[in-house]
Amino acid sequence: MEKLKEFTGLMVMLAKGFGEELDEEQMELYFRCLQDIPLSKLKRGVLWLLRSRTRKGFPTIAEIREAVVAEEEAELRFQAVKAWESVTKQVIGIGYYGKPKLDPIAKDCVELLGGWRHLCDMEKGELRRLSKQFQELYIEKRREGITFAGKLPGRVYGEGC
Repeated sequence: MEKLKEFTGLMVMLAKGFGEELDEEQMELYFRCLQDIPLSKLKRGVLWLLRSRTRKGFPTIAEIREAVVAEEEAELRFQAVKAWESVTKQVIGIGYYGKPKLDPIAKDCVELLGGWRHLCDMEKGELRRLSKQFQELYIEKRREGITFAGKLPGRVYGEGC
């Protein structure tokens, strides 16, 4: 019951943001078709829509799902960039004699790219060229722990849908 209350609050906020109103039947349909998405992710997707959607009218179920995935993707990319910044800062700052302080995923990515010592032995230009590869690996490894991102945008999921 608490989930329905929070969900209703999100949908009311979304409706107000687009100058629309949802009746009880629409609210129930949206709840049934979006209930598989954790509320924390749904909230971020709703905020994403409020910030970026330009079309008028209330977003469809598929658009809400796409917004959740888009927001999640943007967050993953941001985390990957931050992790790479941490790696390069430590390569330059402590080198291979020091012990880097990296999150477990960044450590795995460094190992896949040849290891800490290998990265430390690289010229700055070579290191810069690894940025994209590191970030792609980082995102891939982060996704392994995310279950919702694997669902297809626009596809209806949920009980009774």
